[in-house]
Amino acid sequence: MVRSLQPNIVINDRSGLPEDFGTPEQHIAPQDRPWEACMTMNDTWGYTAGDKNYKSVRQILGMLIQCASQGGNLLLNVGPDAEGRIPEPAVERLRVVGEWMRTNGKAIYGATRAPLVTHSFATPTRVGDRLYLLSAHWPGSTASFGWCGNRVLSAKLLATGERLIVEQKGDRVWLRGLPQYAPDVNVSVIEITVEGEPKWPEVRFT
Repeated sequence: MVRSLQPNIVINDRSGLPEDFGTPEQHIAPQDRPWEACMTMNDTWGYTAGDKNYKSVRQILGMLIQCASQGGNLLLNVGPDAEGRIPEPAVERLRVVGEWMRTNGKAIYGATRAPLVTHSFATPTRVGDRLYLLSAHWPGSTASFGWCGNRVLSAKLLATGERLIVEQKGDRVWLRGLPQYAPDVNVSVIEITVEGEPKWPEVRFT
């Protein structure tokens, strides 16, 4: 009935039917179609004065990056109090996340899966023809990644524009000249420019 009244409507899966897009709640579950993870900032959806278990900025950014890196969206719930005010712990965290996004949003907005493997030091995203490495576990002065199917033209710290030294052998890439310590206390971002459209390497098994 709804689709007969509005053919262009978009319907989620909350009725128990597949419909148009997935909405996993309180966990991140990538799907092979549009999806968004619905997460709370603490443990409850509505305002609960006694619920002080707010996620840290790093946890919130981790959820955002995990969704973006797998082609999904993050729906982050904030429960206002009886006066319509956003609780101060939520405000404090959202301000920091907002500042981070002003600097690093290029790695998140419109992002999808990236065709490379970064092991444990970073989570990769792809936005158009650019690749991004989002690191909550800074590797020190040298980092590496593999399964890159393109020639890497350049790499830089997204926040400062500082250029890095790139060495590449086949699908394996080393980045040198990184700061010894993470530029951002939460998540630091490296922007990678490659030749052509990002792709997986051609692998031949003999």
